[in-house]
Order: sequence, then structure tokens, then C-alpha cells
Amino acid sequence: MPKTSMFVINLDRSNDRLEHIKKKFNEQKITFQRVPAVDGTLLSEKKLSKIYDKEHCIKLIGRELLAGEIGCALSHLKAWQNIIDSKLDGAFIFEDDIVFNTTFAEVQYLQNIHSNHASLFLLSPASEKLSKPLKSLSTDNIQIYHSKKTALGCGYYINRQAAKNLISYFNLIHHPIDWWSKLRRRNIIHTYLVQHISQKSIISPLPEKKLPSTIQHNPIPSKKKKGFYNSIRRKIYNYFYFKKRLK
Repeated sequence: MPKTSMFVINLDRSNDRLEHIKKKFNEQKITFQRVPAVDGTLLSEKKLSKIYDKEHCIKLIGRELLAGEIGCALSHLKAWQNIIDSKLDGAFIFEDDIVFNTTFAEVQYLQNIHSNHASLFLLSPASEKLSKPLKSLSTDNIQIYHSKKTALGCGYYINRQAAKNLISYFNLIHHPIDWWSKLRRRNIIHTYLVQHISQKSIISPLPEKKLPSTIQHNPIPSKKKKGFYNSIRRKIYNYFYFKKRLK
């Protein structure tokens, strides 16, 4: 049997979100290990300079990351490091504002899928219509697809090799942690989307009005220049920047 765990990322100051996720997990009769989240608003300039590549981030996405986005990235990195330190084969990782749309027991078999490559199975809603499900991985009630533009980090299963690859890749944070499509295209990880046969996602994040986000929402002004040529310039920069990092 593979050695896996269940992690939930939660800020120390977010007791309401912790109570919410405890209730949802109790309903599913599953236990979890809490991963204390990193509060990006408390990071010093000295600390940021060691973990965050602001210059390249602006060139890649047209703006700086919010403090909450940096904290979110560091929190997921902490969960991935737990996989390595605990010598796990993989782990389910959840943020603390999700609800289950189906029985979680139906997707626990993901931990038994042995893959020779770095794999991440997303349980969140899809943002693009997908091709046919992969027969070799799907079951009677659960279908797995190659992931395309899904970009949420609220819930997924990640194996050990994918955790290693992502930790190495994010030696400096330079874009949002859940830029899965970019990571897939650069062969950092292989990403899959997991759905119920009814096309429901396995989990969904709660609406903002029910459980406000902990990521600060005072956006930093964008430095992205509009226009066709600037768009092409950014794409070229993206291509060569990622190519250089992967050498």
C-alpha cells in the first residue's frame, strides 16, 4: 500500500475556516493533518527578497504578486515539503474553503495509481471542455482527463515526484502557484482533471460572500502594457524565461 496523507492548509488566524473544513471532513468520515499556512502580509522585505523574484514576475504576468498570493505559494510549498520529509508516496492537499460535491471515498483510489512521472490530479472545477476521459485511469463513477486550463489550487492529489519537481522549480516564486497549464507545458508536472461521471467537480471553493478569501484584495497596479506587440513580447519572454530555467 502506498504511504499517503491528507493535508489541509489553514492560517492560524482563520478559525472560522478551520471549523468549516473540520465539519466537511467529518461528514466524509476522513481525518486530516493541518498545515499552518504562511501569512504573506507578515513577510519582511528581507524575507521576500530571498523567496520572490518580483522583476521576472512582472514580466511574466504583468504585475507583482499580492502578499496573499505569495503566502499561498509558500503554504503549498510547505505541504509539498511535508511529503518529502515524511517520505510519503503522495498526498491529498486541500485549502480550507472547499465543499465536496461527491463522496470523497470515490477518489481515494488515486493514491493507488502508480505513475512513472510527476503527476498531479486536480479535483477542482474545470475551466475548459476536455477531450475523452482516460480509460486506463477512470473508474465506473470517476473520470480522469488530461488537464488543460484548470488553474485552481483548492484541492488535488500530488505524488512524490511532482512534489520534488515543483519544489525545485519554485526555488524563487515568480508566478502564482496554481499556473498548472504553464507547468504542464514546460514538462514540470503532468496534470489531470478528476470529475464525477455526472460532470460534477469533486470539490468546489465556497463563494466569497460565504467565506471571505484570506488573500488580500487591494490589487497592485498592473504594469502590463496593452497592445498586440506587447502581448507578443510577453509571450516571447515567457518562452525563453522558462526555457532558461529548465536547463
